[in-house]
Amino acid sequence: MSKFIAVQLTKLYKDSPEPVAATPGSVCFDLPAHRIVNITERSTDAPATMLIGTGLKFRFDQGYQLKVFSRSGHGFKHGIRLANGTGVIDQDYDEELMIKLVRDFNDPQTIEAWNVLADEIKNGKQPRVAQGQMQESFRPLFLNAQPQPEQAEQPAVAPVDPAAPAAPRARKGGLGSTGDASLQPEAAAADTVAPATPE
Repeated sequence: MSKFIAVQLTKLYKDSPEPVAATPGSVCFDLPAHRIVNITERSTDAPATMLIGTGLKFRFDQGYQLKVFSRSGHGFKHGIRLANGTGVIDQDYDEELMIKLVRDFNDPQTIEAWNVLADEIKNGKQPRVAQGQMQESFRPLFLNAQPQPEQAEQPAVAPVDPAAPAAPRARKGGLGSTGDASLQPEAAAADTVAPATPE
């Protein structure tokens, strides 16, 4: 038997699409797109991305969370996925649900699917871009760590003999203690809304 949880759905725009379960047996509900916020094209250092607004806010009781997953067809057929793998929407999140898709490949079939999806969103067709699922959640109760046993009294240090040869100095630090280096990230590619073209 199916279990239900009340979810307060807020439409941020008059034409915001509603999430819907495809069949009575679906464990997830589809999340349609409302608009494209921005697109970045694929470069040698980063995949193409598409940030999509759903036009929706979700509110629900404590003890639950909203998980956001990629659509199976995007991944299996077209190589398109969620940027963060799985999205986690907390009970106290009070902003618009955003979906960020990633295109890792530049083959003609993947680019065609990517451009078709973008065109459908721009033309107001509100295609499905992700799927959501309500899940019960548990907050961790971290138990206090057990105190360490008192250390045994250390023996007294023997006086230094000036005539004895100097002992080697103990190394301070471990691997890499002789220095470090920092890497500066390169500037991100500029946003563009132009359709992708095969290489």
